[in-house]
Amino acid sequence: MSEKTLNGQGISETGAEMTDGIEPIYGKVARVISNRAVALNVGASNGVQEGMLFDIVVPSTLEIADPETGEVLGTVQPGAKARVKVYRVNEKFSLASTYRTESIGSLRLRGDLPFGMRVETLNTRDTLHEAFTERGSYVTAGDSVVQVIDA
Repeated sequence: MSEKTLNGQGISETGAEMTDGIEPIYGKVARVISNRAVALNVGASNGVQEGMLFDIVVPSTLEIADPETGEVLGTVQPGAKARVKVYRVNEKFSLASTYRTESIGSLRLRGDLPFGMRVETLNTRDTLHEAFTERGSYVTAGDSVVQVIDA
């Protein structure tokens, strides 16, 4: 990936900020395993370690158009579709899953998870037709991933 400079900071092609000259690890979703887990095409040979975080990123920008005139007002990079944490590393690939939880209650159920607490899941579908629509939020094989540094 090449580096661009934006406001004096190192920014990679995907928009990921470089921290202290450390280049994040880039890869792709090799396979969607479940609604919480993916296989990434980067592993120990690429420097991946257990516990690393990766964002599954939206591949393009979204045009913002005036609803009355249709004039394009500008573009935005909406960010990540999902964030995953690596739980197993092999030489050439790694397995990662969602890990963030959402609290919607305060009673305890199933041990350490409060009642109503649920773990983030991935929207998954085999094809990605259009980014930034509901369908565009789905995670598919081939989606780009970028290591999260200083999360």
